[in-house]
Amino acid sequence: MKTQLLLFPIAAALFYALSVIFAKIASKKGSVSPTSMLAATNLAIMFVFLPFVFLSSDIDFTHIWRPAIVGLFFALGNYATFLCAKYGQVSLMTPIMGVKILFVFATASALSGILPSAEVFLSGVICAIAVFIMGYDKELLCGSSKIGKTLALALSTCFFYAVCDVLVQQLSGKYSPCVFLGLTSVFLAISSAPAVPKMFREFLAGGKTTLIAVLSAAFMATESTFMFIALANNLDAGLCNIVYNIRGVMSVVLVYFMSGAYPELEHLSRSSAGRRLLGSFMILGAIALVVF
Repeated sequence: MKTQLLLFPIAAALFYALSVIFAKIASKKGSVSPTSMLAATNLAIMFVFLPFVFLSSDIDFTHIWRPAIVGLFFALGNYATFLCAKYGQVSLMTPIMGVKILFVFATASALSGILPSAEVFLSGVICAIAVFIMGYDKELLCGSSKIGKTLALALSTCFFYAVCDVLVQQLSGKYSPCVFLGLTSVFLAISSAPAVPKMFREFLAGGKTTLIAVLSAAFMATESTFMFIALANNLDAGLCNIVYNIRGVMSVVLVYFMSGAYPELEHLSRSSAGRRLLGSFMILGAIALVVF
């Protein structure tokens, strides 16, 4: 059963990689902005998880601030994701996202006052080397602003999602996992409310780009569903995150083969694709070192 559950984070990884790639394509076409794709994604996630709230017969609203805070950091993470998809390099961004679990350990340690272990520090060094390997090319040597933006936005995304994960562990005790996720999705959608009118305007005028943006939102909601199923069935969170981080490898492979058909994606030579694959596997190894 546990082996079969690993298929869920693998599927989630694939849908995440596809979602970010399609977000990149849609945003580069210029007719749909990152904020509109963010609003569509947050609304899609709400429609998936909100039914859990209505199925619950007893909800304590005195603790509603808990999912509200988690929803805030979830929204910030989603926003940084779509900004990075527009302004950064997808084949570099998604592998870097594997560093998130180290942010989780660091955030949990900061809140508890306990220093991270030697394994966490070593993993951080390995991840730093991996990121350098993935970004090492002529653009990096010339001070490419795109690589700098990718690093800044991807690491910001890691931080927001990591804080979100830690707060879920600390604040969700007053609700069942399904209800807490459903309430969080409501606040996630509320955070995007100002962007909804713009989303409808851009989607109505976007033509084929609208379809690509909708697919990106649907893929992200599907990714969240698969991850929730895995964790709700008690798949070890550490093992789940390691398997899920295969999204970095998937992203590099997808961009390599799709860049010919979609000029909006950055072109990867064999050497640059090889470096990013190597860096992705190094990050997977670093996370395994921490978890096991």
